[in-house]
Amino acid sequence: MCGIFAYLNFHANKERRYILEILFNGLRRLEYRGYDSAGIAIDDSSTISSPPLVFRQAGNIESLVNSVNEEITNTDLNLDEVFYFHAGIAHTRWATHGEPAPRNSHPQSSGPGDDFLVVHNGVITNYEVLKETLVRHGFTFDSDTDTEVIPKLAKIFVFEVMRHLEGAYALIYKSWHYPNELIACKLGSPLLLGVKVRSKSFGMEIASDLWDRQGPIYREDTAVFVSQSGETADTLLALDYARENGALCVGITNTVGSSIARKTHCGVHINAGAEIGVASTKAYTSQIVVMVMLALAIGSDTISSQKRREAIIDGLPDLPYKVKEVLKLDEEMKDLAQLLIDEQSLLVFGRGYNYATALEGALKVKEVALMHSEGILAGEMKHGPLALADENLPIAVIATRDACFSKQQSVIQQLHARKGRLIVMCSKGDAASVSSSGSCRAIEVPQVEDCLQPVLNIVPLQLLAYHLTVLRGHNVDQPRNLAKSVTTQ
Repeated sequence: MCGIFAYLNFHANKERRYILEILFNGLRRLEYRGYDSAGIAIDDSSTISSPPLVFRQAGNIESLVNSVNEEITNTDLNLDEVFYFHAGIAHTRWATHGEPAPRNSHPQSSGPGDDFLVVHNGVITNYEVLKETLVRHGFTFDSDTDTEVIPKLAKIFVFEVMRHLEGAYALIYKSWHYPNELIACKLGSPLLLGVKVRSKSFGMEIASDLWDRQGPIYREDTAVFVSQSGETADTLLALDYARENGALCVGITNTVGSSIARKTHCGVHINAGAEIGVASTKAYTSQIVVMVMLALAIGSDTISSQKRREAIIDGLPDLPYKVKEVLKLDEEMKDLAQLLIDEQSLLVFGRGYNYATALEGALKVKEVALMHSEGILAGEMKHGPLALADENLPIAVIATRDACFSKQQSVIQQLHARKGRLIVMCSKGDAASVSSSGSCRAIEVPQVEDCLQPVLNIVPLQLLAYHLTVLRGHNVDQPRNLAKSVTTQ
């Protein structure tokens, strides 16, 4: 039984030595299928389109490896040459048509110049008829295999070869006329595609900044555009820029039929309902949930994180009940607002998932209560913000239970040592541990999975902003100088 293997590296610098080893190891993994010969095809050059290098050998894989190494020595082939793109194919053959010999080994060729190469598993039952037709058209055959008709048909039909083939088969095409590409197809026989994505960090970009910087976006990138209204001018400009650069564009919006909903390739309507007030509340929490669900969908095939994934999924249906519980803090937040009514500034420290909570909470206080407020990454406290800490400035620290909890405890201690006026949001039951000396005001919220915690943690800060606004005599729904949908730059 034949075995086929291919390796395509895309936007990844790999040396020829590495590519060869990947192909050889791929064949070694197929040895259990039984075979009597083997072969590979690799690109000749990383800079120009030219016929590939083909190596075929009867015997075991190590015979092929030795043959390739000997050829490399004789031709001074540069094993250190780096390929940013490369398409390689490999094959182990179990003889069905023709004896075990290099000429019957795969890859099989379309003829001189190797315009098309094929590795094939299976049997082409109508190969004799096809071969007779091709011979009448002037083709000559070098092997006894049924496979050789396939690359030769490609010289005539290119993308319509399969409709002429009968039998059960899986095959992979390589052609130097289509550099950095492979075509895989199957009928009856098994064929698996594996994709390995290099680890990338996912960045949180501000649309206006991305547009101003003309930041690098490539066609293998996915850009997610989040907008309540779906009409935000800066976000739309960034969206157009991402589309022009070939990125997959995903939209997350609360407005069906909006520009972002129409212009993105795909996306999610958060269905939070109409939000009349300028300051976003329910749309913000709904966006968090949608992005968590998007992440769950993307990582659904990751076995190592299956337990955590299930825990997050189980936690989603409980969120409405947990939010209702947090809303019971309304009077407590009104009392806190009364204490802060005359203050000129508020700092909010967050970390990990709750850095975004700190930014959003500070934004709410800023935009509706018209009070200076700043969300700060807690890890940056010593690089400037700590200089502001004293007994007068109110500072909120988000310290609910997650991987960053111990670090946030350290932040609280350092602020306490500077006589900081602290407000600490913590998980239920942690008030004593975050405020051992009773030196800070603790706000307890229910604990959920860490990535869902921001949905609960933002609510007390939204309530605080609301009560501050009312107590200071401002309009909660229509803050000064701001509009619900920002349609100008």
